[in-house]
Amino acid sequence: MLTKILMDIVYVIEVIRNFEPVVGDTVTMPGNVAVFDCHIPGVSYNENHMLPESVAITSWVQDGVFNIFPSWEIDSKIIMIPKTGQLRIANVDENDLRHSYTCRIVNKLTGFTQESSTFGRIYFESDRTMAPWSKSNDFTVHLVKQGDHLLLPCDVYGFPPPKVT
Repeated sequence: MLTKILMDIVYVIEVIRNFEPVVGDTVTMPGNVAVFDCHIPGVSYNENHMLPESVAITSWVQDGVFNIFPSWEIDSKIIMIPKTGQLRIANVDENDLRHSYTCRIVNKLTGFTQESSTFGRIYFESDRTMAPWSKSNDFTVHLVKQGDHLLLPCDVYGFPPPKVT
């Protein structure tokens, strides 16, 4: 019985260890927000777009050299959302189109880290007659303890860029 349990544990760790994170391109309009997701094929995200506790997105890497870590600084142009691992780039302009982004994950059970072999880039939507719209109409309940941080992103797109108040 002990041998089977150990084999099952090794199998589970090996499956998680061999996950290859994938980053795709994102499309937005000048002045709007660009959002990147670090997808890990075979891993189930929950309804709040959060990974299981055994896997974490630890950082994003811009152009192979600049590390972007989780932050609650919502006034920054580039921010990695701590709970979901999403990368958000605000007020996108022509300069942002030159950069590429990869993500890093860690298996918390083994300490094994891996960077995505694919990278994402930002591209501009060619239709500049787009009326303002929200990317997500999901309604999610977030429970937090008093004193904890909670970031509620509101991604809206349009041309000219809409203002959220």
